[in-house]
Amino acid sequence: MPREFDTFHRYWMDWDAKLRPLISRHQAQLLFPARLSESPKGGGGVDLSPSHPICIANAPQKAATDKRGPSHRNTLVIDGGFHLKPGVDAPYLVQGRCSLSIFSTTIRGDGGRDLFEIDAMHFDMEKADEPTAYHPIFHVQRDVDSRLDQAKLKWAVAELARTTADKISVERSPGLGTQHLRLPTPQMDLFAVLTAVVADFFCNGGDKDTKVKTQFGAVLKLLRHPSNAARNGFATRQLMGRADEIWPCPAAWYPESV
Repeated sequence: MPREFDTFHRYWMDWDAKLRPLISRHQAQLLFPARLSESPKGGGGVDLSPSHPICIANAPQKAATDKRGPSHRNTLVIDGGFHLKPGVDAPYLVQGRCSLSIFSTTIRGDGGRDLFEIDAMHFDMEKADEPTAYHPIFHVQRDVDSRLDQAKLKWAVAELARTTADKISVERSPGLGTQHLRLPTPQMDLFAVLTAVVADFFCNGGDKDTKVKTQFGAVLKLLRHPSNAARNGFATRQLMGRADEIWPCPAAWYPESV
């Protein structure tokens, strides 16, 4: 990896340590990729993506539940990537992608797992210099992630289940939800989606354990850290510029607003 991106790679590895305490206290298991795969892009840029999807097994359906049985637990799969370019002082984000897939999970007698996709969404980021007409610059759509590598997904689930990939079956759900409705969002890159996942599935406002607030605060601090090159991007700057000129309502997310 070019030296310009070393800091971002180290920053990536910090996420495992911050996420794991919140996830493990709910008896869920996290498989977090130790490295980012690199693919060269034009102009000295690079596409960085996890070597396999981030996988959380035995995740509760919501944080405020004490139900521990398998029928009340899901497998969460987060995947995505970053297109970065070297800048004067630090790399900056050109474009990013992220998806969240949720699977109901049945544990078979042979130790295998049957996964059935019950919900899926992907978070998109338009190129600031090449916006698509009528698309919000940041948006989410309910739809199956066609780029999710099935073999890598099975491998990740098998690793957490301590079995082999041939004992993992995955049933996807193409056509899930209203695929063509793009809901404007803030910038939901892979780090932002991970933050939302631990907040909604693993942090309960009624929890009396004070460590939860401290641990989630550490996640937020990491998300805002200067080493997060994803927070420094063309699209974010363009949206901030639009919001200076018009009231920051969803209208600002569309290229036709200026």
